[in-house]
Amino acid sequence: MSYSSKISLSDPLTLLREYTIAKRPIELKGEHICFGNTAFDRSTFTAYRSRDVSKGFYAIDSLWFLSQNADRPHPEYIAKCQKEGIKPVTFQDRRNLLDFLTGKIETSAQVDIENAPLVQPILEDASRAAAEARDLESMSAEPDEDAEQITKQKEAARAQAAERAKVDAAELETAKAALSRILQGGDDDEMGDLQEGEADRELKREGKPKPMSAARAFLKTDFHKTKAIIKRERKLRSRKAVLLASTSSFPLVAQILDGFRKRNKTMLEHEDRAQHKSHSSGTHTQHQCPPTLTGTPSGTVPSSGTPSGTRGTLRTSSSGVQPTPSIRAPSRPTAQLSGHGSALSAAPSGSKEALIIVPTAITSLINMWNIGLFLKENKFVMPLEAKAANPMKEARTKIKHTFEDGSEGTFVAIDNPLKLSPSEWEQVVCVFVQGTNWQFKGWPHISQVELFTKVLGVHVRFSDEQPNQVVKAWSVTTLVLSKQTTKQHEVGVTTMNFWQALHKFLSCHKPYILSR
Repeated sequence: MSYSSKISLSDPLTLLREYTIAKRPIELKGEHICFGNTAFDRSTFTAYRSRDVSKGFYAIDSLWFLSQNADRPHPEYIAKCQKEGIKPVTFQDRRNLLDFLTGKIETSAQVDIENAPLVQPILEDASRAAAEARDLESMSAEPDEDAEQITKQKEAARAQAAERAKVDAAELETAKAALSRILQGGDDDEMGDLQEGEADRELKREGKPKPMSAARAFLKTDFHKTKAIIKRERKLRSRKAVLLASTSSFPLVAQILDGFRKRNKTMLEHEDRAQHKSHSSGTHTQHQCPPTLTGTPSGTVPSSGTPSGTRGTLRTSSSGVQPTPSIRAPSRPTAQLSGHGSALSAAPSGSKEALIIVPTAITSLINMWNIGLFLKENKFVMPLEAKAANPMKEARTKIKHTFEDGSEGTFVAIDNPLKLSPSEWEQVVCVFVQGTNWQFKGWPHISQVELFTKVLGVHVRFSDEQPNQVVKAWSVTTLVLSKQTTKQHEVGVTTMNFWQALHKFLSCHKPYILSR
C-alpha cells in the first residue's frame, strides 16, 4: 500500500509534504503552523518517526524548520534550532526526510501512520467556512443561481469565521488573565473570575464546550494551596538580587572573627611571656660575667667576653658613659622550654619546631620508618621494606622545608604523642591518620571533630583501595599513592600537595610556625 493511500488532508505531515512540493507558503503564527486556512499547534506530532527510538515522532515545527533551512550546513542548523527553541532533526534522519518532503522519494520507512498519534486541525471552523465559501464560488459558475444570493452567503461565511476567531482569542485572554492573578496571589474573591467570562457565556448560549472547562476544576481545587506556596516564594530577578542581603547583621561571621581574635590574643600573650623570659635570662648572664672594658680604647668587648653581634653584647661610647647591655629578643617565641633545653640552645632566633604525629603501627602506609624518605626525598617505600633496610627506628625525624612563598618551617615527626605536655600539644600541626578510632586513645581532645579543627589531618591510601568509611566522616586531606613502581615519579606530586595543604593550614591557624 502506497503512502498516498493512507494519508488524509488533516495529517500535518501530508500537508507539509504537499505544500513543500508545490512551493506554497507555510507560516508560523504564534504557536501555530498554518497551511492556508488549516492550522496545527507547533508541538503537534507527525507520523514521521526518528531512527533513534528514544526520540519518537518528530513535531511539525521541527520538520517545517528543517524544510526552511535545508540549504544550511547541519552545525549551523543545530545552532539556529537552539536559538529558536526548536527540537532539531538528527543528522541521520536529515537526508531521508528532505528527500521525502521534496518529493524525491514516494515513501519512507520512517513514516508510521498506524502508530502515529491522532491529531486534529485547530481552526476547523475557519477551514469549514473557507470550504463552504469555495463551494459557493463553484456554484456561482452555474447560470441558474442567483449571483446576489451567493455573494451574501459567502460574506456570511467569512463573517462567521472571523467572529469565531474573535471569540477564541477573547477566551484565551480571559484564561491567561485569570491564571496570572492566581499566581500573583490575589484575594479569594478572584476565583470568581474563573467562573464565567463574556466568552464563556457566549459559548454557553451556543451550546458549545468551553476550552477552560476541564482545567477549571483543578484550578479550584488547588487554588488555596497554590496561593499559600506562592506567598512563601521570593521572586529572584537577577544575579544581583540573589547577592543582596536582607539584613546587615551576620552573627556567624562575627562569631568566626571573635574566635580569630581570641586565638591571636593568646598567641601574642605567649610571645610576650617568651620574650620576657629571654630578656631576663640574658640580663642575668651579663651580670654574672661582666666584660672588662679597661684598656680597650675603642670600647669593644675583648675576645674573652661575649662575641660581637650576639645576644648580650655591650655597646659603649668614647665619652666613658657606663655601657648598657643591649639584648635582641626574638620576634617569635623560641622552642618549648620543658624537656628540650639542648634543642632550645641550638635553635636559631625566631624559629619554632612544629610536631607531626604519625601512627605507630607497621601496617600504616606512613610511619616513623618511611616518613623521612617520603617528605625529604619524595620517595615512598613500604614500611616493612624500610624496616628491613634500617632496623633502627628513630624516635624523632627532623624535617626542614621551604615553601613556595619563601617561608620556612622546621618539623619534627614523632609517634609517641602520649608523652607530650600541654604546651607541646600546641606545637602539633599535622596528624597522619590510619583510619581507626583507637589511634586517638588518650589524646587530650574530646572528639575527632575538635582535633581536626586544631591540626591538619592527613590520610594516605593506595589508588586501588576503597575510601575508608571512617575517614570520610573526618575533615582530613587524602593523599593517593600508586602501588606500581613505574609511577614513583608521581610521589613528588603527592608530597607537593601535602606541603601546600600544610602551608595553607599554618597560614590560617598557626602563622608563628613559619619564618622568613
